[in-house]
Amino acid sequence: VSQSRYQGFASLFIDGLDEILASDTTIFNDFFLERLTNQNSRARILLCVRNSLINTCNDLRTFIEDAGGMIEILRLAPWGRKEREEYKGRFRDGKLRDRFTQVTSDKKIDSVASNAFCCKQIGDLLETGGSLNIDNTSGLYKNLLEGYVEREFGKNLFSGLKISRESVIDYLESLGESFYKNEGKPVLLSEMRDLAALLAQTPEEEEGAILTLTK
Repeated sequence: VSQSRYQGFASLFIDGLDEILASDTTIFNDFFLERLTNQNSRARILLCVRNSLINTCNDLRTFIEDAGGMIEILRLAPWGRKEREEYKGRFRDGKLRDRFTQVTSDKKIDSVASNAFCCKQIGDLLETGGSLNIDNTSGLYKNLLEGYVEREFGKNLFSGLKISRESVIDYLESLGESFYKNEGKPVLLSEMRDLAALLAQTPEEEEGAILTLTK
């Protein structure tokens, strides 16, 4: 299989880079770059990452710079109202479709529903009969945040750290508060690292907590 990749007869597709980085941060130079620069290599690799990882992962940024013209970056189009209209086709019940339109069109929810993951969570809540009060946006945001953290724990990203779900939620809420205080400006990486370090149970776990949470 490895030889087939080098000769271009097979493509390597990787989705879920967070899980790999949780145990191996050298994968870019020791694996990807080596396969791209190997003499006579025609390797084809499709690597799926979220946009924020480019801002928070130094190894990824260095890899992009070192690879230069050997790679092409393709960005997903934004998830907008057109996509939401298509997505609501998942509901067989017309009343659910109407309720989904009502909720996601509310000006307090619109920006949240512009995130595909959050939009799916809203749809799941409606479909399972969960509580969804658009007048209680803080409660909705809390629900969405808990769903996101549950998904990340399901990837075993925190298996090597003694960090609870509640601690991760507190960390993300602190980032949200900083984002709000900064009037929508990005939170500095140094501040993210400081907040992450506070969650470590021991000094030995501090760097692991910083690496995992800031990614």
